[in-house]
Amino acid sequence: MKAHSRACVRAGATDVVAVEENREGIAAGKRHAARNGLKVRWMEADVFQFLRAAEKAQAQYDLIVLDPPSFTKTKSGGRDALRGYRELHLRAFKLLSKDGLLATFSCSHHVSEAAFAQTIVDALVDARRSARKLRQFEQAPDHPVLPTLPETEYFKGLLLEMMPGR
Repeated sequence: MKAHSRACVRAGATDVVAVEENREGIAAGKRHAARNGLKVRWMEADVFQFLRAAEKAQAQYDLIVLDPPSFTKTKSGGRDALRGYRELHLRAFKLLSKDGLLATFSCSHHVSEAAFAQTIVDALVDARRSARKLRQFEQAPDHPVLPTLPETEYFKGLLLEMMPGR
């Protein structure tokens, strides 16, 4: 079970939906939730399809956590990864309530922090939404960044709060 789902339930969220494409991941998540008495609705789906369907159904969320696997394992895949991040964020921004929160992460060292941030800005503009950055995340000390090995600096994240505006 993704730690995000568990944290949301324990923090008092009344409706938690976890979207996972991997069937084994869902089975493990369900077992963990049952063992710990946590109520999580599991959806086996491609997250892009899930977000499109949620938008079509005019769903709205107060918190969305985006924590996809690395969109690229190679430098040459960077452009496609950024397109994926842009679509992911665009769809999430359209689903957030007027003062909703987005926690978003990338674990690809082939996508720089600056490129990741710019992709989020571009998606905000496309979604006609405004947000403020509440917090920036980096990897924990148990995942050290070695200046001589740039690929060790792979984790980046932001917490954004939607704002009135557009």
